[in-house]
Amino acid sequence: MSETVVLRCGVCGLPWAKVQNGVLIVESHHHSDKHTNVMPLDELERLAQEAQDKERHRRDEPTE
Repeated sequence: MSETVVLRCGVCGLPWAKVQNGVLIVESHHHSDKHTNVMPLDELERLAQEAQDKERHRRDEPTE
């Protein structure tokens, strides 16, 4: 079993997500409901790489 890493707000220190067993877990509270969203870290890495590639391409395009 892997260790849980809690991600905390840089301003108030409250937890906003955790990483456990290779997934990012975010619990959101909307009104009286709690929603849990889970994303595998390899998928998050793929999305981050895509975003970096798009930004790099945008910067490298000549401006008119």
